[in-house]
Amino acid sequence: MRHLLLLLCCLSLSAQATITAQLDRLTVTEGESLLMTIEADQRSRQRPDLRLLQQDFRILGSKQMSISSHSKGESRFSTRWRIMLRPLRAGSLQLPALPVGNEYTPSFMVTVLANNLTVPGLQKQSQFIETELDTNELYINSQALLKVRLLYQGPESASDKLSDPLSEEALIRTLSDEKRYDTQVKGQTYHVIERHYGIFPKYSGNLVIEPVRFSSGAPGTETVTSEAIELAVLPQAFQKRPGYWVPSSRVELSDNLESVTAAREGEAIKRHVTLTAWGIPAAELPALSQLKNELAEIRLDNVRLDEKVTPEGIISTRTEELTLIPLERGEITLAAIEIPWWNVTQDKGSTATLGPRRLQVESTSTVASTAEVTVKPILQPQLSTETAAEPLPDSNLLIWLLTAIAVAATLGWWYSFARLRSQKDDQYEVIEEEIDIADLPQVYDEQHRAEQRAFQLLCEACDNNEPEIAKLRLIEWAQKLWPDASIFNCETLCTTAANQTLDFLILDLEHHIYHNETEQWRGDLLIDAASRLRDRQLRSEEMAEEA
Repeated sequence: MRHLLLLLCCLSLSAQATITAQLDRLTVTEGESLLMTIEADQRSRQRPDLRLLQQDFRILGSKQMSISSHSKGESRFSTRWRIMLRPLRAGSLQLPALPVGNEYTPSFMVTVLANNLTVPGLQKQSQFIETELDTNELYINSQALLKVRLLYQGPESASDKLSDPLSEEALIRTLSDEKRYDTQVKGQTYHVIERHYGIFPKYSGNLVIEPVRFSSGAPGTETVTSEAIELAVLPQAFQKRPGYWVPSSRVELSDNLESVTAAREGEAIKRHVTLTAWGIPAAELPALSQLKNELAEIRLDNVRLDEKVTPEGIISTRTEELTLIPLERGEITLAAIEIPWWNVTQDKGSTATLGPRRLQVESTSTVASTAEVTVKPILQPQLSTETAAEPLPDSNLLIWLLTAIAVAATLGWWYSFARLRSQKDDQYEVIEEEIDIADLPQVYDEQHRAEQRAFQLLCEACDNNEPEIAKLRLIEWAQKLWPDASIFNCETLCTTAANQTLDFLILDLEHHIYHNETEQWRGDLLIDAASRLRDRQLRSEEMAEEA
């Protein structure tokens, strides 16, 4: 009986979800935040009860995620909650056990150190720094807005220096010129320097940004440091269509063509396709245009990346300049363009769509569609009365003569046609034996030419030592070299190429792009690595065709 009870207890415990919890750190300074992660080893519909935290902590935000993994034919599911907390006071604070359904998380003891800059009476100092974030939690590559305000009294010195926020794990952009004005704090007048920044995390996890510091040249003053700046960065959300990742508050697609555009066979048309996104760097915007169409040649001439800086964040655009050349008359349909993106405001997936475009192509030939044959009348010369008096030849004899000539011409034409066809068949057999099988498919030729053009554009960008353009050209060339792979960014490119040298060069390339390196980037090594990959891929394709 006792063994039966133990067995039932074990079964009941195994049926429950195992709850784990952890903190990113156990010691913080007053004003800083904590990240608490709670995870259940199965899908849970019950959320943790956070009301017990409100006594000693302020809840800045929370996010729930469902995680699935597959290994050796088995599927595992778990639910994870990420909770951002800020202690309400200094001292040793008990973070209590939180109920999740019928189970509880472990409790923690958190040590909160006093911050002399945040104690009451701080605003009586002659100078201090305030920081304000619009959010404490955001997705990777999305935007957080940071406002920094320096308040100080006394005259300004030429040696005064206010630093900018810095981080190796995020791209930080200045969004506007600094503002200078005066304000009243508890009856005292302070001079204010205000700056706005956009923060774009590169990695998920807890992001810590170096505090802003102010050093005054006035004698007897000390360096003032801001509160710690921390953010919880969420990984890329699940999307129905995997690939590139565009987290934004608003996305628009447009082009310069009408829904139906008149065109002429063989004449070039310029098309500009533009993607506009709010709150994401322009370098993160994906490729837009499809360069394959059976009835038209489509060539990518240029890619422009622009960023408009506003106090509310950046507005980025990617414009692709294309040349379209219709190959035959009739109607040509350019497929619709769809860009999946993640709406960070509504926290759900969305799609920006540019509808299909139709080209009504007319022929440029000057030859009329129906041949017109002009028959000139036979002009009879004016005959003298003596000639007119002579009798005309017999008309029946003339008809028989013309009929015999027509029959002879027809038999000659049939004989010539049979000889030509026999020669053509013989010639075709010879050509079929001499021609290379790899040169027969027209699709292969078009893909090869497109890949060659893309590789040439990549080499031009590398020769000009332009890292931003080189990154775009590298992705576009990889899409042509591996057309069956879904390559939308450098991460998927590295996965497809599986080349450590290329991985290192892409890291170096992105480092120059995002860290404003003073040393000029050189693209010769990237050209060499791309050439080796290209040769390897083309050789493998040739071997596959020979087999």
